[in-house]
Amino acid sequence: MTELKQATLSPMASSGTEKSAAVFDIEEAAGIAKLLHNVYFAYPSADFINLLAQNEISKTWHMFANNEDYHLGVSYLSRYLDSWNDEKLTELMLDYGDLYFGASMPLALPWGSCWLTEQRLLNDTSTHELLRFYGDHGIELQLDKNQPADHIGIFLSVISQLLTLMSDPTKESQHIESKQVLTLLLSNHLLTWSAPFLQASIDNAKTDFYRAMALLLRELLNALTTELNILSAVHVKSRH
Repeated sequence: MTELKQATLSPMASSGTEKSAAVFDIEEAAGIAKLLHNVYFAYPSADFINLLAQNEISKTWHMFANNEDYHLGVSYLSRYLDSWNDEKLTELMLDYGDLYFGASMPLALPWGSCWLTEQRLLNDTSTHELLRFYGDHGIELQLDKNQPADHIGIFLSVISQLLTLMSDPTKESQHIESKQVLTLLLSNHLLTWSAPFLQASIDNAKTDFYRAMALLLRELLNALTTELNILSAVHVKSRH
């Protein structure tokens, strides 16, 4: 179906348009998934955070639903970016490392198999099932970092590409297939573990930035769950 390469910053970040009323917008969903791929797949850089701050991303972040996750997420994000300066990068990098990459056990493990096995194993059965799923649907991963296929950042890149195909008027013949693949990817692979991952991110984040991104990712996944009529809603309400 498609080849996936590491995404750059979503065009949403530089649109400069005001956010609209709560509604599902497939192009906005694709852009947010692409941006969140960058958030979760690698350590933060000053250039990336500066770009978000300069474009006032919290003011243009699309609202899929008028709910607590959205309002808390943009509030935390706005507060963080309003006070951002390059001297805060070390603190932000430490937070990313503690949450998603640490030398010891990360506080919010970003790999699906770690949530689906009692031993918190990498590359376990669920990872191989995901790789078979990608192979069956012609999805080839071409990324510049060596990560297990069930890393949350890779999921978000795939989701962004599928949503982009679904919204591309020149690829109408692929719309139905892309929607079916996305529905299966979410219901059978990502939603089986995303709730505890996101809650761990929210509970353990030391910066408003990563707390905000977890809330806004949860809002995106809930919006996709509703839009695609996926029955197994696994997301919990925020306690923040």
